[in-house]
Amino acid sequence: MAPKRPSTTPQESAAKKTRKSVTIEMKMEVLDRYDRGERTSVIASVMKLRESTLRTIRGSADKIRASAVAGTSASSTRVSHARSTEMERMEKLLAQWINHQNKTNVPITMAIIQAKALSLFKDVQC
Repeated sequence: MAPKRPSTTPQESAAKKTRKSVTIEMKMEVLDRYDRGERTSVIASVMKLRESTLRTIRGSADKIRASAVAGTSASSTRVSHARSTEMERMEKLLAQWINHQNKTNVPITMAIIQAKALSLFKDVQC
């Protein structure tokens, strides 16, 4: 059995780096800099990001651009799972429909919302 690892002191734990959130806006700026031909090391020093983070952003450029075009908030720091553009469009249309129903005082149930979501999704796919 391996020996136990020494516990960290409060001073050591305070020195640990914190995780930095990178917004969609920052990711788009990184991609624009790559498009202009800047090197990874230059972008890393200017934007204060690690080179590995920049390479990850460059590797998922298509997904980031699709998310930005689909209207994801620029201040979003995390996209928990990638959705298709059809799904995002359907969700926006559904939210608008629900808001309209609420403004006109039309009662809606979960079953009605689900049926409307399904019909909107079929319309968006065509």
